[in-house]
Amino acid sequence: MVPEGYGVLEFPDKTIYFGYFTNGLYEGKGILTKEDGETYEGYFNEGKMSGFGELMKKGYFRYQGDFRDNKFHGRGEHEWPDGTLY
Repeated sequence: MVPEGYGVLEFPDKTIYFGYFTNGLYEGKGILTKEDGETYEGYFNEGKMSGFGELMKKGYFRYQGDFRDNKFHGRGEHEWPDGTLY
């Protein structure tokens, strides 16, 4: 069964996705949380982080800004554990 519409999907590695699906891919607004504490909340396109969102890697950094194809793209702000902003 291919996920379609709004739902929750939990993977064997404990990754959890809450949000919208189109043709089985993450699409639109959603939240992706991994077992190691990494969390992305924002927009997806064809299963990839695309558009505005916030990525938090526990103990490493927080990035809030634009993404394209799972990469930082365009404007955004990094915040490091010591509070430094870039």
